[in-house]
Amino acid sequence: QSTWGAVRFPRNKGIIGDVATRGVTELVADPYSDARFNRSWDDSTGFRTRSLLTAPVRNSAQELVGVLQLVNKKGAATFGPEDVILVETFAAYCGIAIHNARTMDELRKEQSRARLALEILSVHVMPSDAAVSEMLERPSPALGEGPFTDLGDIFFAADSLTDDESVLAIVRMLAELRVTQTLRASPRALMLFVMAVRKSYRPVLYHNWLHAFSVVHAMFCNLRVGAWDQVFSPVEIAALMLAAIGHDVDHRGENNAFHKKQHSDLDQLYASTSPLEEHHFAHLVLLMERTGVLAHLDAADSQLLYATIRTAILATDLARHFPNLKVLNGMLDRAEAAGAPLDYANSEIRNTVIGALIVTCDLNTAIKRWPLHVAGARKIYEEFFSQGDREKSFGLEPIEMMDRARCNVNRQQVGFYDFIVKPLYNALVRFVPAYRPMLESAEFNRANWARLVEEENAATSNTQPMATTLTHLPTH
Repeated sequence: QSTWGAVRFPRNKGIIGDVATRGVTELVADPYSDARFNRSWDDSTGFRTRSLLTAPVRNSAQELVGVLQLVNKKGAATFGPEDVILVETFAAYCGIAIHNARTMDELRKEQSRARLALEILSVHVMPSDAAVSEMLERPSPALGEGPFTDLGDIFFAADSLTDDESVLAIVRMLAELRVTQTLRASPRALMLFVMAVRKSYRPVLYHNWLHAFSVVHAMFCNLRVGAWDQVFSPVEIAALMLAAIGHDVDHRGENNAFHKKQHSDLDQLYASTSPLEEHHFAHLVLLMERTGVLAHLDAADSQLLYATIRTAILATDLARHFPNLKVLNGMLDRAEAAGAPLDYANSEIRNTVIGALIVTCDLNTAIKRWPLHVAGARKIYEEFFSQGDREKSFGLEPIEMMDRARCNVNRQQVGFYDFIVKPLYNALVRFVPAYRPMLESAEFNRANWARLVEEENAATSNTQPMATTLTHLPTH
Protein backbone atom coordinates (compact mmCIF):
# COMPACT_ATOMS: atom_id res chain seq x y z
CA GLN A 1 0.00 0.00 0.00
CA SER A 2 1.25 3.50 -0.66
CA THR A 3 0.29 7.16 -0.67
CA TRP A 4 2.21 10.18 -1.82
CA GLY A 5 3.29 10.62 1.80
CA ALA A 6 4.71 7.13 2.37
CA VAL A 7 5.74 3.91 0.65
CA ARG A 8 5.33 0.76 2.75
CA PHE A 9 7.29 -2.46 2.21
CA PRO A 10 6.78 -5.89 3.77
CA ARG A 11 9.56 -6.58 6.26
CA ASN A 12 10.42 -9.94 4.74
CA LYS A 13 10.49 -8.95 1.05
CA GLY A 14 12.66 -6.97 -1.31
CA ILE A 15 16.06 -5.40 -0.71
CA ILE A 16 14.86 -3.57 2.41
CA GLY A 17 13.40 -6.77 3.84
CA ASP A 18 16.61 -8.66 3.04
CA VAL A 19 18.73 -6.03 4.82
CA ALA A 20 16.36 -6.08 7.80
CA THR A 21 16.53 -9.89 7.95
CA ARG A 22 20.29 -10.34 7.44
CA GLY A 23 21.36 -7.12 9.17
CA VAL A 24 24.02 -6.19 6.62
CA THR A 25 24.52 -3.16 4.39
CA GLU A 26 23.70 -3.67 0.70
CA LEU A 27 24.98 -1.61 -2.28
CA VAL A 28 23.00 -2.41 -5.42
CA ALA A 29 24.53 -0.79 -8.51
CA ASP A 30 21.79 -1.95 -10.93
CA PRO A 31 18.46 -2.43 -9.12
CA TYR A 32 16.56 -3.45 -12.27
CA SER A 33 18.75 -6.53 -12.66
CA ASP A 34 18.27 -7.51 -9.00
CA ALA A 35 15.39 -9.98 -8.53
CA ARG A 36 14.66 -8.56 -5.08
CA PHE A 37 13.84 -5.09 -6.44
CA ASN A 38 10.16 -4.20 -6.94
CA ARG A 39 9.95 -1.74 -9.82
CA SER A 40 6.15 -1.23 -9.65
CA TRP A 41 6.61 2.16 -7.97
CA ASP A 42 8.96 3.31 -10.74
CA ASP A 43 6.58 2.04 -13.43
CA SER A 44 3.62 3.87 -11.90
CA THR A 45 5.43 7.19 -11.34
CA GLY A 46 7.99 7.34 -14.16
CA PHE A 47 10.84 7.52 -11.66
CA ARG A 48 14.07 5.64 -12.51
CA THR A 49 16.09 4.01 -9.76
CA ARG A 50 19.77 3.86 -10.83
CA SER A 51 21.37 2.63 -7.60
CA LEU A 52 20.52 1.84 -3.98
CA LEU A 53 22.47 1.90 -0.73
CA THR A 54 20.63 0.23 2.15
CA ALA A 55 21.80 -0.15 5.76
CA PRO A 56 20.27 -1.56 8.94
CA VAL A 57 19.56 0.85 11.83
CA ARG A 58 20.20 -0.54 15.31
CA ASN A 59 19.80 0.87 18.79
CA SER A 60 22.42 0.73 21.54
CA ALA A 61 21.39 -2.87 22.32
CA GLN A 62 22.02 -3.79 18.67
CA GLU A 63 18.32 -4.41 18.12
CA LEU A 64 16.99 -3.58 14.66
CA VAL A 65 14.79 -0.46 14.82
CA GLY A 66 14.72 0.46 11.12
CA VAL A 67 16.33 0.42 7.71
CA LEU A 68 17.96 3.41 6.00
CA GLN A 69 17.99 3.52 2.21
CA LEU A 70 19.62 6.04 -0.12
CA VAL A 71 18.45 6.24 -3.74
CA ASN A 72 20.44 7.56 -6.76
CA LYS A 73 23.69 9.26 -5.78
CA LYS A 74 23.70 12.78 -7.18
CA GLY A 75 26.27 13.28 -9.94
CA ALA A 76 27.29 9.64 -10.10
CA ALA A 77 26.00 6.42 -11.60
CA THR A 78 26.22 4.52 -8.35
CA PHE A 79 27.32 4.70 -4.71
CA GLY A 80 30.90 3.83 -3.71
CA PRO A 81 32.80 2.36 -0.75
CA GLU A 82 33.11 5.78 0.90
CA ASP A 83 29.33 6.11 0.78
CA VAL A 84 28.97 2.77 2.59
CA ILE A 85 31.13 4.07 5.47
CA LEU A 86 29.13 7.31 5.53
CA VAL A 87 25.70 5.65 5.54
CA GLU A 88 26.69 3.12 8.23
CA THR A 89 27.92 5.96 10.44
CA PHE A 90 24.74 7.92 9.82
CA ALA A 91 22.63 4.81 10.51
CA ALA A 92 24.36 4.44 13.89
CA TYR A 93 23.41 8.01 14.80
CA CYS A 94 19.86 7.36 13.59
CA GLY A 95 19.66 4.35 15.91
CA ILE A 96 20.79 6.45 18.86
CA ALA A 97 18.31 9.21 17.97
CA ILE A 98 15.40 6.78 17.65
CA HIS A 99 16.33 5.12 20.95
CA ASN A 100 16.55 8.50 22.70
CA ALA A 101 13.24 9.64 21.20
CA ARG A 102 11.52 6.47 22.41
CA THR A 103 13.15 6.82 25.81
CA MET A 104 11.97 10.43 26.11
CA ASP A 105 8.48 9.44 25.01
CA GLU A 106 8.37 6.71 27.66
CA LEU A 107 9.81 9.13 30.22
CA ARG A 108 7.07 11.67 29.45
CA LYS A 109 4.46 8.94 29.81
CA GLU A 110 5.97 7.77 33.10
CA GLN A 111 5.98 11.35 34.38
CA SER A 112 2.34 11.71 33.37
CA ARG A 113 1.52 8.42 35.11
CA ALA A 114 3.32 9.56 38.25
CA ARG A 115 1.55 12.92 38.33
CA LEU A 116 -1.82 11.27 37.72
CA ALA A 117 -1.14 8.66 40.40
CA LEU A 118 -0.24 11.33 42.97
CA GLU A 119 -3.29 13.35 41.99
CA ILE A 120 -5.60 10.36 42.23
CA LEU A 121 -4.15 9.36 45.60
CA SER A 122 -4.67 12.89 46.92
CA VAL A 123 -8.26 13.06 45.69
CA HIS A 124 -9.55 9.52 46.00
CA VAL A 125 -9.17 7.39 49.10
CA MET A 126 -10.69 3.92 49.38
CA PRO A 127 -13.66 3.71 51.76
CA SER A 128 -12.79 2.53 55.26
CA ASP A 129 -13.85 -0.89 56.52
CA ALA A 130 -16.04 0.84 59.09
CA ALA A 131 -17.84 2.87 56.40
CA VAL A 132 -18.47 -0.26 54.32
CA SER A 133 -19.73 -2.15 57.39
CA GLU A 134 -22.08 0.69 58.25
CA MET A 135 -23.57 0.66 54.74
CA LEU A 136 -23.96 -3.13 54.84
CA GLU A 137 -25.92 -2.83 58.08
CA ARG A 138 -28.40 -0.37 56.59
CA PRO A 139 -31.71 -1.81 55.40
CA SER A 140 -31.92 -2.04 51.61
CA PRO A 141 -35.47 -1.43 50.39
CA ALA A 142 -36.86 -3.70 47.70
CA LEU A 143 -37.74 -2.31 44.30
CA GLY A 144 -40.96 -0.33 44.71
CA GLU A 145 -40.49 0.28 48.44
CA GLY A 146 -39.62 3.46 50.34
CA PRO A 147 -37.28 5.75 48.41
CA PHE A 148 -37.13 3.12 45.62
CA THR A 149 -40.86 3.35 44.86
CA ASP A 150 -40.31 4.65 41.32
CA LEU A 151 -36.82 3.24 40.75
CA GLY A 152 -38.08 1.08 37.91
CA ASP A 153 -39.36 4.13 35.99
CA ILE A 154 -37.02 5.67 33.40
CA PHE A 155 -38.37 9.10 34.37
CA PHE A 156 -37.35 8.65 38.02
CA ALA A 157 -35.72 11.71 39.60
CA ALA A 158 -32.17 10.59 40.39
CA ASP A 159 -31.58 13.57 42.66
CA SER A 160 -34.45 12.51 44.94
CA LEU A 161 -32.07 10.10 46.71
CA THR A 162 -29.23 10.91 49.06
CA ASP A 163 -25.72 9.76 48.11
CA ASP A 164 -25.96 6.80 50.47
CA GLU A 165 -29.39 5.87 49.13
CA SER A 166 -28.00 6.00 45.60
CA VAL A 167 -25.31 3.47 46.58
CA LEU A 168 -27.96 1.16 48.04
CA ALA A 169 -30.08 1.69 44.93
CA ILE A 170 -27.23 0.58 42.67
CA VAL A 171 -26.67 -2.53 44.76
CA ARG A 172 -30.41 -3.22 44.51
CA MET A 173 -30.43 -2.73 40.73
CA LEU A 174 -27.44 -5.07 40.34
CA ALA A 175 -29.33 -7.69 42.33
CA GLU A 176 -32.50 -7.24 40.25
CA LEU A 177 -30.52 -7.86 37.05
CA ARG A 178 -28.75 -10.84 38.68
CA VAL A 179 -25.40 -9.11 38.21
CA THR A 180 -24.57 -9.94 41.82
CA GLN A 181 -25.10 -13.61 41.04
CA THR A 182 -23.09 -13.40 37.80
CA LEU A 183 -20.08 -11.80 39.50
CA ARG A 184 -20.33 -14.11 42.52
CA ALA A 185 -18.88 -11.24 44.54
CA SER A 186 -19.35 -11.09 48.30
CA PRO A 187 -21.73 -8.40 49.61
CA ARG A 188 -18.71 -6.63 51.17
CA ALA A 189 -16.69 -6.64 47.94
CA LEU A 190 -19.66 -5.35 45.95
CA MET A 191 -20.41 -2.60 48.48
CA LEU A 192 -16.74 -1.63 48.65
CA PHE A 193 -16.62 -1.39 44.85
CA VAL A 194 -19.69 0.86 44.54
CA MET A 195 -18.53 3.09 47.39
CA ALA A 196 -15.01 3.29 45.92
CA VAL A 197 -16.39 4.37 42.55
CA ARG A 198 -18.53 7.00 44.27
CA LYS A 199 -15.46 8.41 46.02
CA SER A 200 -13.61 8.49 42.69
CA TYR A 201 -16.09 10.87 41.08
CA ARG A 202 -14.94 14.44 41.60
CA PRO A 203 -17.33 17.17 42.81
CA VAL A 204 -17.45 18.84 39.39
CA LEU A 205 -20.54 20.67 38.20
CA TYR A 206 -22.12 17.97 36.03
CA HIS A 207 -19.98 14.86 35.43
CA ASN A 208 -20.18 13.88 39.08
CA TRP A 209 -21.63 11.00 41.11
CA LEU A 210 -25.22 12.15 40.56
CA HIS A 211 -24.69 11.95 36.80
CA ALA A 212 -23.10 8.50 37.19
CA PHE A 213 -26.06 7.29 39.23
CA SER A 214 -28.56 8.63 36.70
CA VAL A 215 -26.73 6.79 33.90
CA VAL A 216 -26.70 3.55 35.92
CA HIS A 217 -30.41 3.97 36.56
CA ALA A 218 -31.07 4.61 32.87
CA MET A 219 -29.09 1.49 31.93
CA PHE A 220 -31.07 -0.54 34.46
CA CYS A 221 -34.38 0.65 33.01
CA ASN A 222 -33.29 0.32 29.38
CA LEU A 223 -32.05 -3.23 29.90
CA ARG A 224 -35.34 -4.23 31.51
CA VAL A 225 -37.66 -2.42 29.11
CA GLY A 226 -35.73 -3.66 26.08
CA ALA A 227 -35.58 -7.26 27.40
CA TRP A 228 -31.87 -7.27 26.60
CA ASP A 229 -31.29 -10.29 28.81
CA GLN A 230 -32.65 -12.28 25.86
CA VAL A 231 -29.85 -10.92 23.65
CA PHE A 232 -26.85 -10.34 25.89
CA SER A 233 -25.23 -12.93 28.11
CA PRO A 234 -25.26 -12.46 31.91
CA VAL A 235 -21.61 -11.36 31.74
CA GLU A 236 -22.43 -8.73 29.10
CA ILE A 237 -25.36 -7.46 31.21
CA ALA A 238 -22.96 -7.17 34.16
CA ALA A 239 -20.43 -5.38 31.96
CA LEU A 240 -22.99 -2.82 30.78
CA MET A 241 -24.00 -2.02 34.35
CA LEU A 242 -20.38 -1.72 35.48
CA ALA A 243 -19.58 0.45 32.46
CA ALA A 244 -22.47 2.73 33.34
CA ILE A 245 -21.23 3.03 36.93
CA GLY A 246 -17.71 4.00 35.89
CA HIS A 247 -18.20 5.60 32.48
CA ASP A 248 -17.13 9.07 33.71
CA VAL A 249 -15.13 8.14 36.81
CA ASP A 250 -12.48 10.75 37.73
CA HIS A 251 -13.88 13.24 35.20
CA ARG A 252 -12.30 16.66 35.67
CA GLY A 253 -15.08 18.82 34.24
CA GLU A 254 -13.46 19.44 30.84
CA ASN A 255 -13.87 17.64 27.54
CA ASN A 256 -11.38 15.83 25.31
CA ALA A 257 -10.77 18.90 23.15
CA PHE A 258 -9.67 20.85 26.24
CA HIS A 259 -7.20 18.15 27.31
CA LYS A 260 -5.74 17.95 23.81
CA LYS A 261 -5.38 21.74 23.53
CA GLN A 262 -3.63 21.85 26.90
CA HIS A 263 -1.52 18.73 26.24
CA SER A 264 -2.64 17.56 29.68
CA ASP A 265 -1.25 14.53 31.46
CA LEU A 266 -4.27 12.54 30.29
CA ASP A 267 -3.59 13.47 26.68
CA GLN A 268 0.13 12.73 27.04
CA LEU A 269 -0.49 9.39 28.73
CA TYR A 270 -3.18 7.90 26.53
CA ALA A 271 -2.25 9.47 23.16
CA SER A 272 -5.78 8.72 21.95
CA THR A 273 -8.61 10.60 20.28
CA SER A 274 -10.56 9.76 23.46
CA PRO A 275 -8.15 10.33 26.38
CA LEU A 276 -10.95 10.88 28.89
CA GLU A 277 -12.76 7.67 28.02
CA GLU A 278 -9.48 5.72 28.04
CA HIS A 279 -8.82 7.12 31.52
CA HIS A 280 -12.33 6.32 32.78
CA PHE A 281 -11.88 2.72 31.63
CA ALA A 282 -8.40 2.40 33.14
CA HIS A 283 -9.53 3.90 36.44
CA LEU A 284 -12.57 1.62 36.58
CA VAL A 285 -10.36 -1.43 35.95
CA LEU A 286 -8.11 -0.29 38.80
CA LEU A 287 -11.08 -0.04 41.17
CA MET A 288 -12.48 -3.41 40.11
CA GLU A 289 -9.12 -5.04 40.76
CA ARG A 290 -8.47 -3.27 44.06
CA THR A 291 -11.88 -4.14 45.48
CA GLY A 292 -11.86 -7.76 44.29
CA VAL A 293 -15.34 -7.48 42.83
CA LEU A 294 -14.32 -9.71 39.89
CA ALA A 295 -12.22 -12.16 41.90
CA HIS A 296 -14.52 -15.12 41.22
CA LEU A 297 -14.87 -14.70 37.44
CA ASP A 298 -12.95 -17.18 35.30
CA ALA A 299 -10.50 -16.01 32.63
CA ALA A 300 -12.94 -16.25 29.71
CA ASP A 301 -15.69 -14.33 31.50
CA SER A 302 -13.20 -11.71 32.69
CA GLN A 303 -11.94 -11.20 29.13
CA LEU A 304 -15.48 -10.76 27.79
CA LEU A 305 -16.42 -8.42 30.62
CA TYR A 306 -13.39 -6.16 30.17
CA ALA A 307 -13.83 -6.03 26.39
CA THR A 308 -17.53 -5.14 26.69
CA ILE A 309 -16.86 -2.45 29.30
CA ARG A 310 -14.17 -0.88 27.13
CA THR A 311 -16.39 -0.94 24.04
CA ALA A 312 -19.18 0.75 25.98
CA ILE A 313 -17.10 3.43 27.70
CA LEU A 314 -15.22 4.44 24.53
CA ALA A 315 -18.59 4.73 22.74
CA THR A 316 -19.60 7.56 25.11
CA ASP A 317 -17.19 9.88 23.29
CA LEU A 318 -19.60 11.73 20.99
CA ALA A 319 -16.85 11.93 18.36
CA ARG A 320 -17.25 8.15 18.09
CA HIS A 321 -21.04 8.23 18.45
CA PHE A 322 -21.82 9.87 15.11
CA PRO A 323 -20.05 7.28 12.94
CA ASN A 324 -21.43 4.55 15.21
CA LEU A 325 -24.99 5.83 14.68
CA LYS A 326 -24.45 5.95 10.92
CA VAL A 327 -23.33 2.31 11.00
CA LEU A 328 -26.34 1.38 13.15
CA ASN A 329 -28.82 2.98 10.73
CA GLY A 330 -27.12 1.19 7.84
CA MET A 331 -27.52 -2.12 9.66
CA LEU A 332 -31.17 -1.38 10.32
CA ASP A 333 -31.78 -0.43 6.68
CA ARG A 334 -30.26 -3.68 5.46
CA ALA A 335 -32.16 -5.77 8.00
CA GLU A 336 -35.48 -4.11 7.11
CA ALA A 337 -34.81 -4.54 3.38
CA ALA A 338 -34.24 -8.25 4.01
CA GLY A 339 -37.30 -8.46 6.24
CA ALA A 340 -35.15 -9.80 9.07
CA PRO A 341 -34.23 -8.66 12.59
CA LEU A 342 -30.74 -7.56 13.52
CA ASP A 343 -28.34 -10.49 13.71
CA TYR A 344 -26.99 -10.12 17.23
CA ALA A 345 -24.63 -13.04 16.68
CA ASN A 346 -22.64 -10.66 14.50
CA SER A 347 -20.02 -9.03 16.75
CA GLU A 348 -20.04 -5.76 14.80
CA ILE A 349 -23.82 -5.43 15.20
CA ARG A 350 -23.54 -6.38 18.87
CA ASN A 351 -20.86 -3.77 19.61
CA THR A 352 -22.67 -1.09 17.61
CA VAL A 353 -25.86 -1.68 19.59
CA ILE A 354 -23.90 -1.61 22.87
CA GLY A 355 -22.47 1.77 21.87
CA ALA A 356 -25.88 3.21 21.04
CA LEU A 357 -27.38 1.81 24.23
CA ILE A 358 -24.88 3.40 26.61
CA VAL A 359 -24.99 6.76 24.80
CA THR A 360 -28.77 6.67 25.27
CA CYS A 361 -28.17 6.26 28.99
CA ASP A 362 -25.46 8.94 29.04
CA LEU A 363 -27.94 11.41 27.49
CA ASN A 364 -30.84 10.38 29.72
CA THR A 365 -31.24 13.94 31.04
CA ALA A 366 -32.61 14.85 27.61
CA ILE A 367 -35.67 12.62 28.03
CA LYS A 368 -36.52 13.43 31.64
CA ARG A 369 -39.73 15.30 32.39
CA TRP A 370 -39.37 19.00 31.62
CA PRO A 371 -38.56 20.34 35.13
CA LEU A 372 -35.93 17.65 35.73
CA HIS A 373 -34.55 18.13 32.25
CA VAL A 374 -34.14 21.89 32.65
CA ALA A 375 -32.39 21.41 36.00
CA GLY A 376 -29.99 18.99 34.32
CA ALA A 377 -29.41 21.32 31.38
CA ARG A 378 -28.53 24.11 33.80
CA LYS A 379 -25.80 21.96 35.36
CA ILE A 380 -24.42 20.92 31.99
CA TYR A 381 -24.08 24.52 30.82
CA GLU A 382 -22.57 25.57 34.14
CA GLU A 383 -19.80 23.03 33.49
CA PHE A 384 -19.49 24.09 29.84
CA PHE A 385 -19.14 27.75 30.82
CA SER A 386 -16.63 26.89 33.53
CA GLN A 387 -14.46 25.23 30.88
CA GLY A 388 -14.94 28.23 28.61
CA ASP A 389 -13.80 30.55 31.38
CA ARG A 390 -10.66 28.45 31.89
CA GLU A 391 -9.92 28.50 28.16
CA LYS A 392 -10.20 32.28 28.13
CA SER A 393 -7.78 32.49 31.07
CA PHE A 394 -5.28 30.59 28.89
CA GLY A 395 -5.82 33.01 26.00
CA LEU A 396 -7.93 30.54 24.03
CA GLU A 397 -11.23 31.21 22.29
CA PRO A 398 -13.91 28.76 23.52
CA ILE A 399 -16.51 27.44 21.13
CA GLU A 400 -19.86 29.23 21.31
CA MET A 401 -21.51 26.46 23.35
CA MET A 402 -18.94 27.00 26.12
CA ASP A 403 -18.77 30.78 25.99
CA ARG A 404 -21.18 32.31 28.49
CA ALA A 405 -20.95 35.63 26.64
CA ARG A 406 -22.07 34.20 23.30
CA CYS A 407 -24.02 31.01 23.97
CA ASN A 408 -27.74 31.07 23.32
CA VAL A 409 -28.83 28.08 25.38
CA ASN A 410 -32.32 27.86 23.87
CA ARG A 411 -30.96 27.59 20.33
CA GLN A 412 -28.16 25.28 21.37
CA GLN A 413 -30.69 22.94 22.94
CA VAL A 414 -32.86 22.83 19.82
CA GLY A 415 -29.76 21.89 17.83
CA PHE A 416 -28.79 19.31 20.45
CA TYR A 417 -32.14 17.56 20.04
CA ASP A 418 -32.15 17.82 16.25
CA PHE A 419 -28.62 16.52 15.66
CA ILE A 420 -27.96 14.18 18.61
CA VAL A 421 -30.94 13.17 20.72
CA LYS A 422 -33.72 12.59 18.19
CA PRO A 423 -31.58 10.76 15.59
CA LEU A 424 -30.39 8.39 18.33
CA TYR A 425 -33.86 7.65 19.72
CA ASN A 426 -35.36 7.41 16.24
CA ALA A 427 -32.82 4.69 15.47
CA LEU A 428 -33.43 2.84 18.74
CA VAL A 429 -37.20 2.84 18.34
CA ARG A 430 -36.76 1.10 14.99
CA PHE A 431 -35.70 -2.10 16.77
CA VAL A 432 -36.88 -1.48 20.35
CA PRO A 433 -40.44 -0.08 20.02
CA ALA A 434 -40.75 -0.09 23.82
CA TYR A 435 -38.43 2.94 23.88
CA ARG A 436 -41.02 5.13 22.15
CA PRO A 437 -42.13 6.92 25.39
CA MET A 438 -38.54 8.17 25.72
CA LEU A 439 -38.58 9.48 22.16
CA GLU A 440 -41.90 11.20 22.79
CA SER A 441 -40.55 12.84 25.94
CA ALA A 442 -37.52 14.04 23.97
CA GLU A 443 -39.82 15.51 21.31
CA PHE A 444 -41.83 17.27 24.02
CA ASN A 445 -38.71 18.85 25.51
CA ARG A 446 -37.46 19.85 22.09
CA ALA A 447 -40.78 21.56 21.38
CA ASN A 448 -40.47 23.51 24.64
CA TRP A 449 -36.99 24.76 23.72
CA ALA A 450 -38.28 25.74 20.27
CA ARG A 451 -41.12 27.65 21.92
CA LEU A 452 -38.60 29.55 24.03
CA VAL A 453 -36.69 30.44 20.86
CA GLU A 454 -39.90 31.73 19.26
CA GLU A 455 -40.70 33.80 22.36
CA GLU A 456 -37.19 35.17 22.30
CA ASN A 457 -37.53 36.10 18.62
CA ALA A 458 -40.83 37.85 19.31
CA ALA A 459 -39.32 39.81 22.18
CA THR A 460 -36.42 41.26 20.20
CA SER A 461 -35.97 42.85 16.82
CA ASN A 462 -32.26 42.02 16.72
CA THR A 463 -31.20 39.90 13.79
CA GLN A 464 -28.37 38.38 15.84
CA PRO A 465 -29.40 35.85 18.52
CA MET A 466 -28.76 37.08 22.03
CA ALA A 467 -26.95 34.96 24.58
CA THR A 468 -29.30 33.17 26.94
CA THR A 469 -27.75 33.13 30.40
CA LEU A 470 -28.40 30.41 32.93
CA THR A 471 -30.50 32.78 35.01
CA HIS A 472 -32.85 33.11 32.03
CA LEU A 473 -33.56 29.39 31.84
CA PRO A 474 -37.09 28.35 32.76
CA THR A 475 -37.66 26.57 36.03
CA HIS A 476 -40.86 24.73 35.06
